[in-house]
Amino acid sequence: MKKIIRLTERDLTRIVKRVISEQNTPEEWESEIRKIESQIGNPSKWTMADYNLLQNKINEYKKWRETTPEGQAVNLRDKHNEEGEYIVNMPPHLRVKKAV
Repeated sequence: MKKIIRLTERDLTRIVKRVISEQNTPEEWESEIRKIESQIGNPSKWTMADYNLLQNKINEYKKWRETTPEGQAVNLRDKHNEEGEYIVNMPPHLRVKKAV
């Protein structure tokens, strides 16, 4: 038996805001990034897909820090934002050498 639940716009807005605010914390981001790192293993054996997977996750984290209230609060506390902080160093075997 299905039930129909009526929500006001205010109820729906409150629910959406709560879901978004609970979606990620810095600790969850770190856990997700570490999980990817353990999946792809040693950088000397990465494929370009492995490199892109990790870089894309870090890009998502950067976007979260820059665009969400929770991420911006982290930015205010964590003043060590450095140039290149969100760039994964590409292993030498994946770098394309330019022809001379």
